[in-house]
Amino acid sequence: MNMFERDHKAAFKNAIANGLHNPKSWMYMYSQDNKDFFKNIAMRNYISFEFKNYISFEYETKEVA
Repeated sequence: MNMFERDHKAAFKNAIANGLHNPKSWMYMYSQDNKDFFKNIAMRNYISFEFKNYISFEYETKEVA
């Protein structure tokens, strides 16, 4: 599946609901394979959180080159 961007607020809301701590320390980067990927601002490592309802976010997606 291709990488895409979705609404960052929806991505953060999902991540926080699934255990993201200190959201101000993370940047939303992209989504792929029903996961949202975030990059730590200081450490530069990535984490991901699965989201289950891709269809409801379909209108919010944009292909990333």
